[in-house]
Amino acid sequence: MNIHEGQTILHTEGVSALYRERMASKEVASVENSLRLNILYKLVDRNYFMLQKAIEDFTNPQRFLEFHTNQQKVWGLAFRENIVLLIFNYLAAVKTLADHTRNLYREHGSTLMPDYERRKDELAKDELIRFMHDLRDYFVHYRPPELNTNYIFNPDGLIIQVQLIPKKLLEGYAWKASARSFLQKQNQPLNVKDIFTEYQAKIEGFHTWFQEEQRRILAREWTVFGDFNSRLKTECAERCLKVVEELAESAEAFTFLHYESVLASATPHHFWASIIEHQSAENRLQATIDALIELGCEETRIRNAYCEIEKKLRYVQRLQGNQQPEPSAQETV
Repeated sequence: MNIHEGQTILHTEGVSALYRERMASKEVASVENSLRLNILYKLVDRNYFMLQKAIEDFTNPQRFLEFHTNQQKVWGLAFRENIVLLIFNYLAAVKTLADHTRNLYREHGSTLMPDYERRKDELAKDELIRFMHDLRDYFVHYRPPELNTNYIFNPDGLIIQVQLIPKKLLEGYAWKASARSFLQKQNQPLNVKDIFTEYQAKIEGFHTWFQEEQRRILAREWTVFGDFNSRLKTECAERCLKVVEELAESAEAFTFLHYESVLASATPHHFWASIIEHQSAENRLQATIDALIELGCEETRIRNAYCEIEKKLRYVQRLQGNQQPEPSAQETV
């Protein structure tokens, strides 16, 4: 779920009254509080991606000469150290997500999410989950774990693994019972990539369920939220259309050197991201038109206005090139 879903937050004079009404709405506040949890999940997801990418780069046999020869040992150790840092970042992000999820659950009360405790208990009994939570505490309260690089030569080629050694982890640290049991059951080193992949799948499954429950519980609030955003979008489209038509009629030629800044005063915060999605390398103007139509501006009026703007932009660009042509009748500004 996109954290910006349905949000058209503007700070312009033309919609300030509606914006203030939206900000005062308790229903909107409840929905946005729920959506903020997605920011934390994105933090988890991005840290997971960076960790997996670093492991994949380090264990890629085609990059053996970069990291694993005696001559390149210093770079290999530095890269492996970076993997340790990424492990900590990921585990810290998961702990933050767990704490905020718990806080949000408490705000709603147990009667609205009766299945929460059962699902939470299932995770709490999972030895991999408990180990990962304790691994974060191991980092914080004891020391960073040592990583081992394992090389497997077989007929199919070289395999490189980044590993955690259970025996070393058990030395000198008071693990909780379930985490200690998990480590004691391991007959071989832990493949870091594999255990974090499995752990991430469990985190993702619980978070997806929790967000679905939030949508169910806040169904009425989401209706109010969607209505506000629909009205804001309509108001924004009308304002953008007015700005573009005023630009098309402008007699100030060099206004068009910064016409996007003028347009930006009327557009929502995510508008220019949509232009990047539409934009081809050669035609940003067309991308802007497409984004305005998608925003809800009347297509015929937008295209007519931009036809005039494009003519004037071409004229101004020629003036910038010191060609100083006499404008044609169509290009007079």
